[in-house]
Amino acid sequence: MSRTIAHRTGSTLYACTAKTRFWRACRCAAAFTAALTSPAMAQLAELEPAAAPTAPRAVALEIASGPATAELVLDLTARTAMRVFTLDAPRRVVLDLEGVDWSGLSSPTLPPGPVADLRFGLFRDGWSRLVLDIDRPMSIDAVRYTQPMVDRPDIGARLQLRLVSASPAAFALQAGPPPSLAALPSQEAPKSAMREGMPPLVVIDPGHGGVDPGALRDGLVEKQIALHAARILAEALEATGRFRTLMTRNDDSFLGLDERVRIAQRHGAALFLSVHANTEPSGQAWGVSVFTLSQEASDAAAERLATRENRADLSAGLVDATTASTITRILADLSRQETNARSRRLADTIVSVLDRENRTLRTKPHRAAGFRVLKAPDIPSLLVELGFLTNREDRVRLSSEAWLRQLAGEIAAAIVRWHIAETHRTALFVD
Repeated sequence: MSRTIAHRTGSTLYACTAKTRFWRACRCAAAFTAALTSPAMAQLAELEPAAAPTAPRAVALEIASGPATAELVLDLTARTAMRVFTLDAPRRVVLDLEGVDWSGLSSPTLPPGPVADLRFGLFRDGWSRLVLDIDRPMSIDAVRYTQPMVDRPDIGARLQLRLVSASPAAFALQAGPPPSLAALPSQEAPKSAMREGMPPLVVIDPGHGGVDPGALRDGLVEKQIALHAARILAEALEATGRFRTLMTRNDDSFLGLDERVRIAQRHGAALFLSVHANTEPSGQAWGVSVFTLSQEASDAAAERLATRENRADLSAGLVDATTASTITRILADLSRQETNARSRRLADTIVSVLDRENRTLRTKPHRAAGFRVLKAPDIPSLLVELGFLTNREDRVRLSSEAWLRQLAGEIAAAIVRWHIAETHRTALFVD
């Protein structure tokens, strides 16, 4: 028995049976199949959206210098948005590029001339950065994309940046970041409330990252070692069942020193640990060391390290608004004094545990200096130096997965011991 179905086309009502609809569908299917093979449909298929384009990739980088000029030539797979500016104290030229992938690109050999050093890498989400350290005042004479002169299919655009000599006064007048990249505000974000019943949060901060590689020696890069070791330490702390962990960065990205501190404050951290590797010109220094905040450095080596680490923002092309008096003001606050006392007790506990486990410790392993990244007023904070890239034995240890895991387990055990003692100390004080 056939079933009649009514439908409307335009203003006309049609009636058909199920059999009629079947044959009509067959004729439509045949017409559609023929249309798919027509030249017109083939042309339409070519207009369909292609896969999403990949990020522009840096293919080659060269620096040329003259007595009063310098020129950078950067070959890319495709053009991308850019911005360039200069910074003073120290003198730098900063080139920001949207979405550029630097992986696989090696730093060029620098000829004698104004460019003393360079570095590149991820800066912020969606942007990468190249920084030129210049040893004399230079102004930006020209920056433009040109057509590549080489016949290579992987090079789609060539960026040329030309610098010319300038007077110190002229350089200082035009130096400074664009408003969109101005230094982050200095006020601290409010501390988030601790979640009821949740384990305390330890924020682990892998030093350097992105455009700031940190120390380099024999193929080892501090930012990579710090990130790998921080991940292992986070695993060890989570495994105790007593702590939650949060990484300030979990990839090769750059973070300013103040932003690292703000991350810990925003999430209500109970402890902040910054992980680094050290260097020392003679190659004689070796071993693990821990650092706390202090107005007066415990020794000349600690002061040199703090100065170097506090310049991390400068190496990434940020403006440093912090003065030496900042650390003095931090330590003048009584609440910060108590926080720093808790930090020192943790440092001593870590040294005690590592010494008991025959861990390779530096001579005088607990040191102190004015590290900006340890300035949180209400969060105990430590900087852990895993070893020296300038020492052959330490380089072997820092390259060992087993050694890093043993060290992380011992540091986690020390943090557990410290936390229990601090909880007991607080209970006695309240009673």
